[in-house]
Amino acid sequence: MKQKGKNRVAHLYQFYIDVAFAERLVEVRLNSVVVTMKGREYLLKNRDEQLEVLFRYIW
Repeated sequence: MKQKGKNRVAHLYQFYIDVAFAERLVEVRLNSVVVTMKGREYLLKNRDEQLEVLFRYIW
Protein backbone atom coordinates (compact mmCIF):
# COMPACT_ATOMS: atom_id res chain seq x y z
CA MET A 1 0.00 0.00 0.00
CA LYS A 2 1.33 3.43 -0.87
CA GLN A 3 1.99 6.01 1.82
CA LYS A 4 -1.03 8.09 0.79
CA GLY A 5 -3.30 5.07 1.16
CA LYS A 6 -1.81 4.23 4.55
CA ASN A 7 -2.47 7.78 5.75
CA ARG A 8 -6.10 7.57 4.66
CA VAL A 9 -6.58 4.28 6.49
CA ALA A 10 -4.91 5.72 9.60
CA HIS A 11 -7.20 8.77 9.50
CA LEU A 12 -10.25 6.54 9.11
CA TYR A 13 -9.27 4.40 12.10
CA GLN A 14 -8.60 7.54 14.14
CA PHE A 15 -12.06 8.83 13.23
CA TYR A 16 -13.67 5.58 14.43
CA ILE A 17 -11.72 5.70 17.69
CA ASP A 18 -12.64 9.35 18.28
CA VAL A 19 -16.33 8.59 17.74
CA ALA A 20 -16.17 5.52 19.96
CA PHE A 21 -14.73 7.54 22.85
CA ALA A 22 -17.09 10.49 22.27
CA GLU A 23 -20.10 8.16 22.30
CA ARG A 24 -18.69 6.26 25.30
CA LEU A 25 -18.69 3.03 23.34
CA VAL A 26 -15.20 2.27 24.67
CA GLU A 27 -13.13 3.33 27.66
CA VAL A 28 -9.61 2.87 28.97
CA ARG A 29 -9.16 0.46 31.88
CA LEU A 30 -5.76 -0.63 33.17
CA ASN A 31 -3.94 0.49 30.00
CA SER A 32 -6.43 -1.31 27.74
CA VAL A 33 -9.32 -0.09 25.64
CA VAL A 34 -12.48 -2.04 26.47
CA VAL A 35 -15.97 -2.01 25.02
CA THR A 36 -18.60 -0.57 27.38
CA MET A 37 -22.15 -1.81 27.78
CA LYS A 38 -23.24 1.06 25.52
CA GLY A 39 -20.67 -0.15 23.00
CA ARG A 40 -22.09 -3.66 23.10
CA GLU A 41 -25.56 -2.24 22.48
CA TYR A 42 -24.17 -0.25 19.53
CA LEU A 43 -22.69 -3.42 18.03
CA LEU A 44 -26.11 -5.09 18.16
CA LYS A 45 -27.67 -2.31 16.08
CA ASN A 46 -28.14 -2.82 12.37
CA ARG A 47 -25.81 -1.24 9.85
CA ASP A 48 -28.04 1.76 9.12
CA GLU A 49 -28.38 2.64 12.81
CA GLN A 50 -24.61 2.38 13.26
CA LEU A 51 -24.01 4.60 10.24
CA GLU A 52 -26.43 7.18 11.62
CA VAL A 53 -24.18 7.62 14.63
CA LEU A 54 -21.08 8.00 12.45
CA PHE A 55 -22.77 10.45 10.08
CA ARG A 56 -23.57 12.78 12.98
CA TYR A 57 -19.82 13.36 13.27
CA ILE A 58 -19.35 13.96 9.55
CA TRP A 59 -22.16 16.46 8.91
